[in-house]
Amino acid sequence: MANDLEKALSWLDEGAPQKKEGSKTPVEPRKQAGAMFYTSENTNAAAGEIEALNKLQRKIDKRQGEKAEITAIFKEYQENTKATGILRADILKGIAAGENIYKLFLLAAEAIARTTNEPGFYSMVEKNLLAVYGEGLGEPGAVEVELAQVQGRLTKLMAAEAQADNEDAAQRIRKAIEAHKAKAAELERIMKKA
Repeated sequence: MANDLEKALSWLDEGAPQKKEGSKTPVEPRKQAGAMFYTSENTNAAAGEIEALNKLQRKIDKRQGEKAEITAIFKEYQENTKATGILRADILKGIAAGENIYKLFLLAAEAIARTTNEPGFYSMVEKNLLAVYGEGLGEPGAVEVELAQVQGRLTKLMAAEAQADNEDAAQRIRKAIEAHKAKAAELERIMKKA
């Protein structure tokens, strides 16, 4: 098919097509120019070539999709590696500064979660640590970590209340603020008791 197309368009290389003298049958000049006649044989061949091109395009699209997926996975891996390095440095600095061991333990759990690409691991460790060691056993270090988290959220809620657009949203934020204040008071009570 490509050869037939080249013959049919060969006049592009030679310049303008030359005028040919008329013939007795209208098919004769086209045969001389190498034009392709559509018969069932070459129509089937053309359809086969089109299908082959479509198949090739599907392969190309599939490979491009795989490449994009691999690129995204590698990018996430690089980000996790970088974050894990920062967490390791924070853990070493925290140990040297004598920081709360529960806070350092949570940093280690986050590093493990990033290394293994299991974000659920960190949240499970955090919930269990704060529930068992904080509220359950009343360990001051664990309670201190939870109190710092509650106070951080409380600060954000107070800022959000000041910027609330409507009264309904402000009312909901005020309820959350009251709940956080109550939780902070309870945690402070547990710390004093321990």
